[in-house]
Amino acid sequence: MKCVKRIFCCICVLALMLSGCNGTGKRGTDYNLYFANAEKNNLAVEVRNLEIRNEADVAEILMKELIDGPTGAGLRAVIPEGTKVRSVTVKDGLASVNLSQKYYGAEPAVELLARYSIVNTLCDVEGIESVKIFVEGLELMNANSVPVGALSKEDIILDPRTATTEKQLSVTLYFSDEMAQALVGEHRSVAMVDNSAEKTILLELIKGPNSTTLIKTIPAETKVLSVETQQGICFVNLSADFVNRHSGGAAAEQLTVYSIVNSLTELETVDKVQFLIEGKKAEVYKHMVFDQPFERKNELLK
Repeated sequence: MKCVKRIFCCICVLALMLSGCNGTGKRGTDYNLYFANAEKNNLAVEVRNLEIRNEADVAEILMKELIDGPTGAGLRAVIPEGTKVRSVTVKDGLASVNLSQKYYGAEPAVELLARYSIVNTLCDVEGIESVKIFVEGLELMNANSVPVGALSKEDIILDPRTATTEKQLSVTLYFSDEMAQALVGEHRSVAMVDNSAEKTILLELIKGPNSTTLIKTIPAETKVLSVETQQGICFVNLSADFVNRHSGGAAAEQLTVYSIVNSLTELETVDKVQFLIEGKKAEVYKHMVFDQPFERKNELLK
């Protein structure tokens, strides 16, 4: 009889042990944490078993695990060291993540990976479809000072060679005709850069025309430092090369300025263009008055 009782007790203890381990030898739940690879040009998954008792805490705990970094070899943390999680809330499928100012300490390319590591990690959690990141309560801005907004895994393209879809933008770009007397429109479909139609247009203008009968108007060395549209005015901040590398001449200057203005005002959101050079208004562009917003000039179109 005692032997039977002992056997029964052993069976009960074994059953309790198995139920506590979910039959897998693990007490917690497996979660996917996304870190950078060794080259920091893509993301890789580290599966981590965590015992989280309150489902409401899952997103916040995963954020802290991301900041702590990977445990496996060959992976790299991308959220800047010292970043604190101020708060994480989940509502209607949207996770709002508020981080400390230290988050902005990353290089632009690394920050992009950090952003994507957060989105991928949290969107793998049941009930989370998209993520919006805040820094000290203010929405995360991209390199053009435009709010990044809510991101889902579908918005993330790290390797263009493996991407099946890209956001395409149909644009009309204005270049000089062969006689340098008028602007001619060239239509093309391009992949949008940084989710900004304005920046995409500027970069395409700097590349120059596809047609051999048209002439580029912007010095190739010109850098787009930032671009932002507010209340119908597009603020275009360019490097000093835009001025210093220009060949000059009143007619050429006018075509350069209005190739940008007329191209940007093709967008419904842009009525005028205000130029900045290295972040400041310039009084003149060679010979043109340059410190006021420019409106579209259809008279120059051929």
